Amino acid sequence: MDIMMPSMDGKSAIRTIKQIDLEAKIIAVSGLITSQQIVSELDGDVTMFMNKPYTNDDLLRIVHAHRSRSR
Repeated sequence: MDIMMPSMDGKSAIRTIKQIDLEAKIIAVSGLITSQQIVSELDGDVTMFMNKPYTNDDLLRIVHAHRSRSR
């Protein structure tokens, strides 16, 4: 979920998704803010954070790392 989006920003979208499904896993991405800022603003609704730019391999690595910890 990109944090800076038009219309409904990423933070609002994340909160809405979590209202629908508390178990939803969300990877927040941004090139403008830090992981500390997003974690403090969203109070644990974000599972992981990635800085932009990132590659497909970066995304796969972070998903795999999270899945490995969840087992």
